[in-house]
Amino acid sequence: MVKKQKTPVEKRITLVEKRITLVEKQKTPVGSKLSTLLKKGSKQQFYTSVKPMLASLVDKPFDADGWVYEVKWDGYRAVAFLKDDQIELKSRNNKSLNVKFYSISKALAEWSVNAIVDGEIVAVDEDGSANFSALQNWRSEADGELVYYLFDILWYDGIDVKGLPLTERKEILNSIIPEDSIIRVSNDFQTSGIEFLEVARKMGLEGIMAKRDSSIYQPGNRNRDWLKIKANFRQEVVIGGYTLNEGSRKPFSSLLVGVFEKGKYIYTGHIGTGFSTKTQRDMLEQFNPLIIDKSPFDEKPDVNKPSRFRPNPPNATATWLKPELVCEVSFTEMTNDGVMRHPSFKGMRSDKLAKEVVLETETETTEVLKNESEVITADNKASGKSKKQSKQEIHKELSEQEIHKELSEQTEGKELPVKILKPRGKLKKKNPA
Repeated sequence: MVKKQKTPVEKRITLVEKRITLVEKQKTPVGSKLSTLLKKGSKQQFYTSVKPMLASLVDKPFDADGWVYEVKWDGYRAVAFLKDDQIELKSRNNKSLNVKFYSISKALAEWSVNAIVDGEIVAVDEDGSANFSALQNWRSEADGELVYYLFDILWYDGIDVKGLPLTERKEILNSIIPEDSIIRVSNDFQTSGIEFLEVARKMGLEGIMAKRDSSIYQPGNRNRDWLKIKANFRQEVVIGGYTLNEGSRKPFSSLLVGVFEKGKYIYTGHIGTGFSTKTQRDMLEQFNPLIIDKSPFDEKPDVNKPSRFRPNPPNATATWLKPELVCEVSFTEMTNDGVMRHPSFKGMRSDKLAKEVVLETETETTEVLKNESEVITADNKASGKSKKQSKQEIHKELSEQEIHKELSEQTEGKELPVKILKPRGKLKKKNPA
């Protein structure tokens, strides 16, 4: 049976009915708390463009009072702008994702709230893992389920909430999130950051986020209130060419990649693993319009240069490209001369601008948090140098089975290999009395 399409008038009536339902909910205990929180914000007109707040990369996980931790999802950053029947889902470089991720757009339309929310779009494979390659190749539900994990809210129903503390913005978000939807809240956890990163690493997650619980939302700003700690080495790079080894039957043998540094395009290595033949063929279609005669790198790489790890390199020929396409790679370490060891292709990044891709360098955690009253890192925790027990450690015995279940549900039922601690409490929804 073909479902009858609603007329524009019928759609409008449906939206009005849902808005009335939302207004009625504000008469409930949850609605009363929501109204109180919104009074702390300021009136602001709706808008449809913003630069997302960014995080600084640090080298080690830590435990400290006043910080919460979240999963670092392996997906596309996206901000959703929702007002009445207007739905805009945009990437961090302001490109529309409405058509590309139509299932998310549909779920947002069904949500029927007036809000601007920030989050990450993730493709979930059969075992519940976030699969970036599947996301990059996603065309329809046949390629896997998409989930939109929200971690912040900037504007709600005419009120700017960016200036509220993170904890209160999360309360607002939790109170309006739809039930049984592919739109979900990415929970934060009051826990040990050291233990949480270990959980992420063993679960195969990309890493963790550490956020100061009092932080305000600062669009386009990369500061030290939001920190990211990676479970493995990952880097965005710009493709400047590809090679084909003599006698090879593959579409190409390796990618030649680099990053930008003070306006110069610097070579960071070649990538020969991580893609299927089909992926390579699809990539060649993107490469063909970008072929140029000369190397785009500041210093032309020698694609047949012998090395300690490749004493007998193949007789490869290089095809050069305009450095416009971005991809993401994993690697084991960076050599002293700035070349990645054992890089592996993870997927294309159509949501990133090539000129913005620079080499991410880790800042020492102890330097970033030098003004904190007490910070426990893996180093001083192991050596017993910490003088006091943090609140996170004091809370360590609280409700671990419940938290095990909640984080497992958040990561689609994957079993946790180590214990995890209590998350920040939600503003629970209640039925009207």
